[in-house]
Amino acid sequence: MTTNKKRTLRVTTALVVTSLVAVHLLFWLLPSVFDTWNAQTVDQIFVFRANSDRFRLPYDSTVIQVDLSDKSIEAMRNFYLNRSHYARLVGVLSETGSAAQLWDYIFPARTNPAEDSLFIAATAKAHNAYYGIAFKLTSEKGSNLESPLKGDIIDYLKETKWNLRVEGDAGDFYLGVPELVTMPSLSRAARGLGYLSQKPDRDGVFRRTPLLLRYDGMFYPSFALRPICDYLHVGPENIIVRPGKNITLKGAQKPGGTPHDIVIPIDSRGNIIVNYVGFWSRMKHYDFATLLASADDRDELEMLSEELKGRIAVVSEVSTGSADVRPVPLESEYPLSGLHANVLHSILTETFLRELNGGEMLLIELVLMGMVALLSLNLSSNGLWVGGILILGGYLFGGGLLFLYANIV
Repeated sequence: MTTNKKRTLRVTTALVVTSLVAVHLLFWLLPSVFDTWNAQTVDQIFVFRANSDRFRLPYDSTVIQVDLSDKSIEAMRNFYLNRSHYARLVGVLSETGSAAQLWDYIFPARTNPAEDSLFIAATAKAHNAYYGIAFKLTSEKGSNLESPLKGDIIDYLKETKWNLRVEGDAGDFYLGVPELVTMPSLSRAARGLGYLSQKPDRDGVFRRTPLLLRYDGMFYPSFALRPICDYLHVGPENIIVRPGKNITLKGAQKPGGTPHDIVIPIDSRGNIIVNYVGFWSRMKHYDFATLLASADDRDELEMLSEELKGRIAVVSEVSTGSADVRPVPLESEYPLSGLHANVLHSILTETFLRELNGGEMLLIELVLMGMVALLSLNLSSNGLWVGGILILGGYLFGGGLLFLYANIV
């Protein structure tokens, strides 16, 4: 090799390596810009998939949604529902044979004694209703860990926390500080509680959610994980947590299925990437008022039983003015009850999104570096520009194919 060729090789290698380092430096210095661009690029693949008949995710109608919408309020002619309305719906969902009913609500205090008693009694009789908790999600360093809650409700949370087998360091998992919890009498009547708390990405979009958080030296499950574990007959003793890798539900068994392990990919925070099955209308929706009206109609209840038996129903308020509406990859205004429903659906169908780990990404970057170096050594400046654009296009195309065919981000 001549001296000029050796010098060219050294210069080219230095430039390629410098470019790689510079890109990583930009991501580190300006994460709010570059991480957001990266995430928004993936969002466009979500939108493409949701609009594509070929690539759209199959929907398992075991997971359904029950909506308290503007239509419901108009039908009932009552904007302010009381606990007796909720009690009747709990009864309807129980009588029609739903496997679980997840109420995306927190009922923190008593209201009318008679109405509260009806609600608690209906919940206890159903034995398949789950309600919400609000935790402050934080880290231990420099955070106020004192909960404003005292007494019975704290006792209940400590009784129902999970002691899990952890393989690795879960120190990066969020620490949960209870802020608002469903009242103790209703909590104890329910099948269980799960936390509703979420954290968006830097740009305010909800792309991932923590399945577990640390609480009082152990763990507490999310609003989606708590009921799906019951549905799959997986107790805390059969859950293995590998921070930064996965959560394994050992011996999970769907109705009529055979036991097998379900492995859920998570990041170091315990987040699962929400694999949205489609737009808000993709899942099957039932109207709150329609179900409520069937409470006194035996024939209507029997007809509904044919549709709702064995279903997991997520009940939420989606009327105009609802505060629980946020941007997700597919829509700018999306009820977050749908986030919980999509996590349930992902675990039920075992369709998870997985991010490539550091080693896998490094391998891809080395391949790209090699390709750029070869182009630099063998092409003119104009040819290099064309080659670079082709490499970029190929990278984006390959990334899209991995997402669509292998659920890899």
